[in-house]
Amino acid sequence: MKHFFRSIPGKIILFVGCVVSVTALAGCILGAFILVEGGFYEAGEEELFGREVSAEIISQWQELYNYGQYDENEDGVRKYRYDGNLILHIYDADDADDLCAVTGTSAGTATEDMILEYDAVLYSYSARFEPVWEYSVVRSQYYYYDKGLINDSDNYSFRNYRLKAAFRKGFPANDRYALIYKGIHFGYKMRYAVYYIGIAAGIIALLCFIALMCVSARRKEDDGLHPGLLHKVPFDLIAASECCLLVLYIHFIVEHGDRSMAALIAAIIAGPFVLTATLGFCMSCAARIKDGSILKNTVIWRVLKLAGKGLGFLAELFKGIPTAWKVLIFIGANAFIDLMVLLLATEHEEEGALAILVIKTLLLAGFGVFVCMKLKILKDGAAQLANGNITGQIDTKGLLPEMKKHAENLNSIGRGMNTAVEQRLKSERMKAELITNVSHDIKTPLTSIINYTGLIANESCDNNKHSQYGEVLMRQAERLKRLLEDLVEASKASTGNLDVNLAPCDAAVFVSQASGEYQEKLEAAQLSLVVKQPEENLRIMADGRRMWRIFDNLMNNICKYSLPGTRVYLTLDRFGDTARFLFKNTSRDVLDISEDELMERFVRGDASRNTEGNGLGLSIAKSMAQLQNGVLKIETDGDLFKAILMFPLIAE
Repeated sequence: MKHFFRSIPGKIILFVGCVVSVTALAGCILGAFILVEGGFYEAGEEELFGREVSAEIISQWQELYNYGQYDENEDGVRKYRYDGNLILHIYDADDADDLCAVTGTSAGTATEDMILEYDAVLYSYSARFEPVWEYSVVRSQYYYYDKGLINDSDNYSFRNYRLKAAFRKGFPANDRYALIYKGIHFGYKMRYAVYYIGIAAGIIALLCFIALMCVSARRKEDDGLHPGLLHKVPFDLIAASECCLLVLYIHFIVEHGDRSMAALIAAIIAGPFVLTATLGFCMSCAARIKDGSILKNTVIWRVLKLAGKGLGFLAELFKGIPTAWKVLIFIGANAFIDLMVLLLATEHEEEGALAILVIKTLLLAGFGVFVCMKLKILKDGAAQLANGNITGQIDTKGLLPEMKKHAENLNSIGRGMNTAVEQRLKSERMKAELITNVSHDIKTPLTSIINYTGLIANESCDNNKHSQYGEVLMRQAERLKRLLEDLVEASKASTGNLDVNLAPCDAAVFVSQASGEYQEKLEAAQLSLVVKQPEENLRIMADGRRMWRIFDNLMNNICKYSLPGTRVYLTLDRFGDTARFLFKNTSRDVLDISEDELMERFVRGDASRNTEGNGLGLSIAKSMAQLQNGVLKIETDGDLFKAILMFPLIAE
């Protein structure tokens, strides 16, 4: 059912149901008001009918008296030719038995319990005039005159008449009396039913309206929002149009609804159209509430947002003004206010001047209290910092711009001191790790040398293992030698004591040399090398010997720590005004340390330290790159290890 009402036919059913039920409810309310005003709950049906036809009977007699055709019998009684439902008997008011005129064929067909009697005074007029009737119901006297033919100097003679009215049973003729009777009869029958119908229509209207608001901007395909074309129109424009429509409709009903039947019918016909527009407005409002754009999609919001940006710009501009100028502006504004107060006082507006003075004093007092409170916050924060609480931060919310800047400076001091302490602790920790790692790396080869030397000394010379022991001794000695050389080189590189001879070099040569030199070693490690070079010639200032040491260290690390069966990428490209070398490989071990720690000395990619190496390669490469005005940095993404080497380009 939910998906059906989200469809277009379902929405149409809810929309039409809501319009029809609201229209029925409005009709019931209007009908109840008419019934109450007409006295349908106080009088009987016949009494109500008598009230409504009183004026119609008099009007009918006037028409017959002036324009009706009649036959006069020998007694002088006029018998008017009239076939309607009204039966009139006209008597002389002074003589109740003197019948002057009748309507219809027989008075015996009248409904005797519906006879109505009226008194009237008519005048005799000259036959050569055809009067135009106007009357005023005042003591049942009717004054007749012909405008332009009879003037105030003419003499009038009056005769009193008595009217007896009755109606034909069943109202067989289709005239105004039948229409009035049917209307009163229907209203009398519906005087209580109109409330039940109105309640039912109201419940249906409420249910349809709620359902319509729920399915607004929804479709049966999904649960997302699908606003209509009106959603792009600013909401305040739609709301203003709807308010204007309702105001015009209500104004039309109030001004013209009770003046003419045509205006009333027009208002009734226009009601469903106004209701349709109102429901469309409500649906648009519901869609905007669902997506939260009821305020943002308005002209007023956009104007306020633009004004806010303007005020923000002025505020930023005011922040840039020196404090001394701000004080001068404040003093000038205060002096201007005092001048206005003085002018008001001289113009005998003492009350207005006093009010401005009081308001200004209160504002200045409040501002002074505010400044004192914020200064206390700054004072407490500075006291904490002075007492050694470097982790505490001052809350800058609500501070004046100058105070906020001062508080941020104090917070920066605290953060800087905290960072310095952490760096110092980290440095101490790294020194301890350095001593531990170096001791371990030196002790291992020395222990092997001592052990194997002892074995050789205890063995006879004709032992076949002499050669093997000798190889072990040589290998460990070489390892110790490299370690010592790297230590010296790292120390010199970090202190800048290495000789560097910069000269123009072709960057592609280093890539080609590295790929050729390490091709076999990479294949032995089960690694595939992918080389990418640009077609253009990229030249840099570098020392060829130092550059090769950088490449040697990076490629050695790749061979040692890469995952077998993966690809290694060596790429050269232009990156802005620099030549960029990219070394990318997949690490065999989990890289659970940061990039900065990997660049430190004696830090290796394998925590178990099972591979050859001393953890100085990257540190040496970084120092040598800096000595040649280059940059070396590393990045890790999961198991992907990437070394980035960049040098400034030189012109051809």
